[in-house]
Amino acid sequence: EAVQVNDIDMTVDKEVGWAASKSGVRRVTNYLTEPTWSEALFPQGDGSPYYAVAVDPFDVTQNTAYVGNVRVYKTTDGGANWERQLAAESAPVNLPSATFGSLATSTTRAGVVAAGFYDTRDDAYGALYLSQDGEAPWAEVALETGGVDVHALAFTQESEIDTLYVGVGYSAASPSGAGVYRVRIDGEGTISAVQDLANLVTINDLAIEG
Repeated sequence: EAVQVNDIDMTVDKEVGWAASKSGVRRVTNYLTEPTWSEALFPQGDGSPYYAVAVDPFDVTQNTAYVGNVRVYKTTDGGANWERQLAAESAPVNLPSATFGSLATSTTRAGVVAAGFYDTRDDAYGALYLSQDGEAPWAEVALETGGVDVHALAFTQESEIDTLYVGVGYSAASPSGAGVYRVRIDGEGTISAVQDLANLVTINDLAIEG
């Protein structure tokens, strides 16, 4: 079947995976032995193209995942039911033209989930939102005055502190915001963010070595 796939994520053992596509979300089980793919899933009937997906590495049932289009949805039962977490058109985002193009879950702290979005209009910017328990409400993480378009996310741990790298897009209207940001979440849940790499480029993808 011809499907435009925009993102893929899998459980650590590679037995369960999810694909975010232009035409819905798909889940695969028994991937290493006898792969079985679901039909296209449309959370709460939402037919907008899906651009991001992230599994919950702490869910032993392997049924929890987050997907993003113009909204962010969460399932805890393998896609049978979905709960809306964020919406571009609603508070706290309030940007109907925004797209959630990146999602990431921490591999070292249960419940920590990040969602980044971008806005295609010249006079608006995206932002980064973070949940520390996998549920709404999500808190905006201030990266740059006026906002930045978030395109890529990658979690790791540095000196036993949960760390999120954020790749953002270049904009002529806000050139200082381009590059990579480092967001740190300490043991008390306090969040701090600094620009780790300043460059006049758009960062579209990030990966953590090892």
